[in-house]
Amino acid sequence: MEIQAALICEICENDRKLKWKCIECGRFMCQRCRDVVHPKWPSAQDHTVVDIKDVGRKSKSTGTEPHKLDLNKLKCSKHSGQNSCLFCNSCCKLVCATCVAKTHKKHDLLEISEGYKNRIDSIQNEQKTIEKKIKILNTTTKKLDERKTCEHSTYEKVKQDVLNFDRVLVEQVKQRTNQIVAELDQSLRTFTELVAKEEKEAKRKERTLKEKRDELVRLTGTRNAQEVFSFSDSFEPFFEVNVKTSFQHVPKFCPGDLSNIVHAHGRLESSLSKDIKLQVVTQFTIDTEAVNDLVSCPDGSFWVYNDESRQVQKAVPDGNTLKVMSKVKLDMIDMSSFSNGEILASILGSSNLVYIQPDKQKVQNSNFSVSPLATLAVHVTRDEKVIVGAADKGDWFPIQGPRQLIVMDQTGRWRKLFEVDSKNKPLFNVPVRVTTSSDSNIAVIDVISEDLLGRIIVLDEGGKIVNIYTGNPEINNEHCLFRPMDIVTSQSDSFVIAESYNYFLHILNSKGNLMLYLDTKKVGIDQQKSLAVDYNGHFYIGVKCKQKAKIFFLKNF
Repeated sequence: MEIQAALICEICENDRKLKWKCIECGRFMCQRCRDVVHPKWPSAQDHTVVDIKDVGRKSKSTGTEPHKLDLNKLKCSKHSGQNSCLFCNSCCKLVCATCVAKTHKKHDLLEISEGYKNRIDSIQNEQKTIEKKIKILNTTTKKLDERKTCEHSTYEKVKQDVLNFDRVLVEQVKQRTNQIVAELDQSLRTFTELVAKEEKEAKRKERTLKEKRDELVRLTGTRNAQEVFSFSDSFEPFFEVNVKTSFQHVPKFCPGDLSNIVHAHGRLESSLSKDIKLQVVTQFTIDTEAVNDLVSCPDGSFWVYNDESRQVQKAVPDGNTLKVMSKVKLDMIDMSSFSNGEILASILGSSNLVYIQPDKQKVQNSNFSVSPLATLAVHVTRDEKVIVGAADKGDWFPIQGPRQLIVMDQTGRWRKLFEVDSKNKPLFNVPVRVTTSSDSNIAVIDVISEDLLGRIIVLDEGGKIVNIYTGNPEINNEHCLFRPMDIVTSQSDSFVIAESYNYFLHILNSKGNLMLYLDTKKVGIDQQKSLAVDYNGHFYIGVKCKQKAKIFFLKNF
């Protein structure tokens, strides 16, 4: 213990009979030093000296040491020489009589003890909140550890599959090489045999001709006329001497198209199963007509916006219903949340994003501005950057001014601006929703017509177009055009898109390529309006119902 460590008086350093401790000085002292020496120190009259028997003793009611609850000597921070006499609950500060007379007369004033108790309660509540967040982080960390273990295991298996296929591919290439060489060898053998045959025939003819030539030479030198005339009578046209010199050539080698090596060797693709089936874990009802925008916060609460009522509600689960805690009236376009639960929203016609303050039922302007344009989409990334869609104020169509996507830091400073492509043509029409993947690709819902036809534009971190997705021909046709309503990034790092006039979810990889689509009607989800993914990866769909709107919590994402 602390007392045991102080074996002698910490002032005179002689007396071993410790009896007192000064709370302000933090020193243990003997009786003489307490009576004679310590009182001579500056401001000692304001110090609290307690019996060492009380050091470390806790109050059963407050859990604090009794000597620390002396509330009569608390100095006023504004007026020197005066002690605080009350606690101003309106300003959350201690005040003296002069403070009350000058500034705080009509404020909510409490006894210091009551104010102390309120502050302790507030601190304890904050402590509970922190403990809850620590618990969430511990749970998240555990999930991350499990995910790492799982992914490392998957990595080893996939790597082994690649290496095994490499051996198969090498063996196949070797076999094909042997086959081509064998064909080449056969071609050479055939050529060699044909040439040898012609060479043999040519030599035979040459030999015969030489024999005839020698006979003729002999006849020209003979004196026997009878022999000459006899030869002439037996002379017949001789055979042709032409020899075949044209043959089928040895074939040349034409290398394969290495640009198709990806198809031959294989590729990596998302491990998201194409046999995935939607599964509803639970569903909540909420007293509103529709869930047109939805945010799920780390503390388990939901923020729900309804276009018709122009109202955003903060609600918490209460069984299978969502209990509305507060409401704020505003004409909102989109909203997103920081990791601490703060809600950032874009309001129709406003150049500034706003913070929603449910307790005060109002909004507060933020530093995130796109002036002179108006805000549209808003998305807070995992690293707390803010991405905002922007367009000229007024009607969306016809397009009259710039349409932009702006990336800001936490202070509202612009870091990147995307407006035109590599050919200096506008990237966007109306960027109304935006999300990001772990590889920093940005996916934007771009509305292209007044009847809400749209497309998904996927950009890389530098603003270069990676892909443009315009729907799936199997479900989007002239009778069911592609009208994307909301987009989020799932726990598996896929882009999930909800349409407004059908029952399908489109699942794209981070490059914007379609992996699969899912029919939500099979699990009883009709008229989907919004999507949300919380910081734990939980996936939610907000819908419109005839009576009370619903929010579905789904597995397998």
